[in-house]
Amino acid sequence: MNTKKSIAFITFATLPLPAVRGGAVETLIDNICNQNEEDNSLHIDVYSIFDEDAIAAASCFKNTNYIYYYGSKNKRFSFKNIIFKVTGISIPDKTMKSIVKKINAKNYDAIYITSIFRELYYIVKMIKNKVVWYLHADALTVLPSKTCKKIGDKCAAIVSVSDFVGNQIKECGCRVPVYTVKNCADICPINKSDRKKVRKDFLRKHGIPVDNNIFLYVGRINPIKGIKELVKAFLAVDIKNISLIIAGEPQNPIEREYLESIKTIADARVVFIGYVKHSELPNVYNACDVLVVPSICNEAAGLVILEAQMCGKYIIATNRGGIPEYVTNQASLIDTDNNFEDNLMEAMKNFIHSQRGKNIEEFIVRTQRELYVDFISTLNKIIEIE
Repeated sequence: MNTKKSIAFITFATLPLPAVRGGAVETLIDNICNQNEEDNSLHIDVYSIFDEDAIAAASCFKNTNYIYYYGSKNKRFSFKNIIFKVTGISIPDKTMKSIVKKINAKNYDAIYITSIFRELYYIVKMIKNKVVWYLHADALTVLPSKTCKKIGDKCAAIVSVSDFVGNQIKECGCRVPVYTVKNCADICPINKSDRKKVRKDFLRKHGIPVDNNIFLYVGRINPIKGIKELVKAFLAVDIKNISLIIAGEPQNPIEREYLESIKTIADARVVFIGYVKHSELPNVYNACDVLVVPSICNEAAGLVILEAQMCGKYIIATNRGGIPEYVTNQASLIDTDNNFEDNLMEAMKNFIHSQRGKNIEEFIVRTQRELYVDFISTLNKIIEIE
């Protein structure tokens, strides 16, 4: 008789689970937990920062147990920071240690950690059971290669969301197995019979002419996402009847300052709609003609790309990281060279002249079930590792 495998997820992040505040990593974990409600193949514990809305959402899950904690407020002159300044050694804070203590009190088959930070090496050392480093970003953009190798070699295995991320970590010289389990999309496109009305209602709500060519950005408000460059390129498109929707909200003072700097150069054609709940994303994708992903960082994958493609939308994206692994032939990949803004501008103009009005059917993209099946298959391989 097969017994259910027991796993834990921990992000050490400021965004809670379930993903009531958004987040690509959090959404991916939600996908696995949601599918597990149907398949019931795993017992899942999710360690999440406290959030009242998340607690309410968690009550719907029968096969996932959510364990909430309060984040530590590390002062500038804390013992932890003094040790790092003097020795270069970064030790876990009280919150991290308390989570490890709770994890070690249980007998998990595997513990999936999604974070990329310098304390992770010491956290993995403290955990008694198998740790899987679940990479949703290029670790080398955050940590030195030497540190990535130290962390990776303390884990039982590494799982990445794209071959790009997997190959990057392999180049560090990690000696543990590295697997790729690609992301999925889990939204339901608007019914064809309702799309015109839903689009019209959405655009009118935000004061956007319904006959405009609509470009869309969805994601974090962060300089590495290339939003300011996108806005500059959009403003340089010398074509009437166009709009750009920016969906997302800043999470910290630096991001708020960045957003304000973007607003100072934008005109009325750029519409900022703030954070969009996951359940409302189909309405946003339905309202646009093309999704633009102007990242100037090496994106690990392309969750928003999959979602937009599922809704039948054309994609303009940068040729960075794992993005090429996720786009179809209904996309334009552009370089982030010295002509980046011009490249963006030309791609938007080309879309209007050559793609506008063409029927693009929903693409068949990777489903939540396919992700879950691959996740289980990889988990079984990891459990067998001595």
